[in-house]
Amino acid sequence: MDRLPCARDLGEGRPSHRTRGSRRRCEWSGETHALGRAEVALRRLSGSGRTPRTWVRHLHCSPPIPEDMAGFPNIIRSLPEADHPFRDIALWLLRGPTASLIFVEASADSVVPEHSHGAQWGVVVSGDLVLTIGGKTRTYHAGEEYFIPAGVPHAAKLRAGVRVIDFFDDPNRYRPKAHGPG
Repeated sequence: MDRLPCARDLGEGRPSHRTRGSRRRCEWSGETHALGRAEVALRRLSGSGRTPRTWVRHLHCSPPIPEDMAGFPNIIRSLPEADHPFRDIALWLLRGPTASLIFVEASADSVVPEHSHGAQWGVVVSGDLVLTIGGKTRTYHAGEEYFIPAGVPHAAKLRAGVRVIDFFDDPNRYRPKAHGPG
């Protein structure tokens, strides 16, 4: 293959993520794509109204994902597992002095009941996640992000195979799982 495949070639494009007819030419594949929500958000973040070229490359074109990397790679799975009460959900934890990050993977459909805590930001890596935040329910798909303000009640339905990365403004939101002797 003389070019990296476009996200559209891999079946990753979602028509619902297009904005009103805005289109751009992919810098790697040369194909024209609809301008997605992620790029619109990055344009706003850059402050210039334009998306830096390196960001566009990562948004529109990506190499195929090897079949042995269907879940998080070993570099993530080697992190400490987080202690939590949920069945069929794996959490790997990365903690810093002021915040924590978890990598979430559901092996079966799972429910996290309503609760609240400090501020949380997350992004769906693959699959679908249904969140109810402050009484409003929405389904998030791969590539979509969400923010839950501190103290706002929320609940989640994780569909089998979903992978999510969540950032918490609390370094102790989750603790490493205690491993027994052996």
